[in-house]
Parts: sequence; structure tokens; C-alpha cells
Amino acid sequence: MSSANWEQVLQDLQKIDLQPLIALLQELEQDQGNDSLLKKVQTKYKQNLQILNSVYFAISSPEVQQELYQNQNTKKQIVQLQDQIKVNTQQLNKDNIVLSNLKSELTEYEQIITNNKLLMKQIENETIETQKLTQQNLINMRQMGEQSYIKMQAQADQIQVEQNKLKQFIEAYTTYSYGRWNCFFLFTM
Repeated sequence: MSSANWEQVLQDLQKIDLQPLIALLQELEQDQGNDSLLKKVQTKYKQNLQILNSVYFAISSPEVQQELYQNQNTKKQIVQLQDQIKVNTQQLNKDNIVLSNLKSELTEYEQIITNNKLLMKQIENETIETQKLTQQNLINMRQMGEQSYIKMQAQADQIQVEQNKLKQFIEAYTTYSYGRWNCFFLFTM
């Protein structure tokens, strides 16, 4: 049934106006012997009946019944789709919770990675600083070694000088002593 036919049915149904019929029936109840009033009621009743009959035949046609059947199937499909949507929505909500948890874990991991990067940078800086200190210590040790060597060499030279003086003294004293003993022996003989 086309939309135009449905519109005609709806227009026909809107033509049914029970208020005048009710008003006429109330008048007829008060004045039961009034034939003209009775005819008006019958006329109005027939008009409404004709409209209802035309609507009944319109919606009883095989075309309309097929459309109603299709609409009923469509309603069933809509209900099934609504049920499926509910199931999908529930699953989506569960997935959102899981996704939210994963996002939280990911944020934690990203924070851990950031902290590790900062620690690695700090270690790198400390390593560079340690290398600088080690190089400076090596330079200082070399300088101290050179200075110690120079001092030790100077001390060794000084000791050598002192040893030479002592040797000269011993030689001189020995010569002197030997000479005295010789004199002593000469005089005692």
C-alpha cells in the first residue's frame, strides 16, 4: 500500500466525528418521538459506517496485509537488532573498561620509561663527570709523580753529595789518624 493510500485512510478516519452523533443521540433520548432527529442520527451513523467500511476494505486488501506482515517481520528484526545493540553495548562497555585499564597501565609504563631515561641521562652525566675526574686525577698523579721524582732525584743528589763529603772526611781522618799513629810509633821506638 502506497503512502498516498495510507494518507487517504488516515484522512477517512479523521472524517469520523462521533461528537455530533453523540449530541444527536442525546437529543433523541430527550425527544424520542422526533422522526427528523432520528433520520439525522441514522444519516450520521451511516456516514460513519461507510467511512469505517471503506477503511476496513482498504486495510483488508492482500496488499495491505502483506505490508503489515512485512512490518511485523520488520518489527521482529528491529527487536532482534535492539537486543543485539544491547549485547554490543554491554561488550563495548566492558571493552572500554579494559581499554581504560590498559591506558592506565600504559601511562604507568610511560612514566617508568621516562624515569629510566632520566636515570640513564643522570648516569651518563655522572660517567662523563667521573671520566673528567679520572683524567684530572691521572694528570695530577703524573704531575705529583714528576714532582716526587724530581724531589727524590734532588734528595738522591744531596745524599750523594753528603756521601762524598763523608767519604772525603773519612779519607782525611784516616790519613790524619794514620799519620798520627806513625808519629806515635816513631816517637815510641
